[in-house]
Amino acid sequence: MYLSYYGFDRPAFDPAPQPDALFETPTHNEALAGLVYGILDRKGFIALLGEVGVGKTTVLRRALHYVAAHEPKLLILDITNPTIGPSALAARLHRALDVEFDLARDADLAPLRAELAHRAAAGERLLLVIDEAQSVPSATLEFLRILSNLDGGGQPLIQVVFCGQPEFDATLHSPAQRALAQRVGVRTRIRPLTRREVAAYLEFKLTASGAQPRAVMTRAAIRRIAAASGGFPRRVNIIADNALIAGFGADRKPIGRRDVADALRALDGPAGPPLRRLAWRAGLATGVALAAAAVVGWPGVAPAPRPAPFPRSQRRSSRRPRRWRRCRYPSQPHPRRSRRRVSRRFRPRPCPSRRAPSRHARSPRVPKRSRTRSSAATP
Repeated sequence: MYLSYYGFDRPAFDPAPQPDALFETPTHNEALAGLVYGILDRKGFIALLGEVGVGKTTVLRRALHYVAAHEPKLLILDITNPTIGPSALAARLHRALDVEFDLARDADLAPLRAELAHRAAAGERLLLVIDEAQSVPSATLEFLRILSNLDGGGQPLIQVVFCGQPEFDATLHSPAQRALAQRVGVRTRIRPLTRREVAAYLEFKLTASGAQPRAVMTRAAIRRIAAASGGFPRRVNIIADNALIAGFGADRKPIGRRDVADALRALDGPAGPPLRRLAWRAGLATGVALAAAAVVGWPGVAPAPRPAPFPRSQRRSSRRPRRWRRCRYPSQPHPRRSRRRVSRRFRPRPCPSRRAPSRHARSPRVPKRSRTRSSAATP
């Protein structure tokens, strides 16, 4: 709708995975290299982990395209339903390999092993890809572990790639799946983008779509998107797309911070007052209620009786008694009282014997000579 308005050749922020337009960051390159290495070297089970919207599917598709180009005889089987059971998974494998499957003998893996061994002799092998692996049942995971025991010539006949959220990592660390966790040869993780990487990602997307980044978004808008997205590329795409729609509706180009705020308000709804303000208001209301209850009394509750006064004879004076004690040397103040609090009447005078000589002290006073000359004549 706004492609010609902003000068785009294609949609810049398509939420669908685009393996050909992968934005390369250190974490994405590391995950991509781990997947390619694990698949080409036949490492058995491979796990790709990451939060929702960090680009796991995009990295996985990019790795599969690279591997398929370098190994044409690789048979890739995608499992679109992660909640599949063991029997349904076995039936799917038999259909993919053109092997007759008998539901009454679903535990018999001999025909499947024979077909996999025959294909392995011809240079073919099977790669099983399971997305959203955190939803796979425990029985299916156990069935996959049993399938990994099918080998031919010391090489596994089936490879499995798990792509899921961090909950799948917790599943692997559970005691029930410790045998499967020990067979995971490669485990990679994708982290969210930093704010600088989000800014570079936006410029990369705008440039790939055929537009000038500074003519479409201001720096303030880019900083606002980076702060509100949390570093998740999917969230960045959604916010940026809605901000472009808001700028197109307002006939404003480049879009600014106001358009991003409108997009966030449309996506997340009106934001309420900050938590700090709510806490301050709650504390103020509680303090006012307690003060009112202390003054007028809480309705229906009798005020607590005041304690009886303490006998005067047993009271202890809080005022410390003065202690006037002569020091050994008058120049030393009282050890427990500062010089400032000593009254002028009892202020000690410095001791001449202990007075430190001053640098600019005057010399001892010498009586002046008499100015009258002696009347006696000198001989």
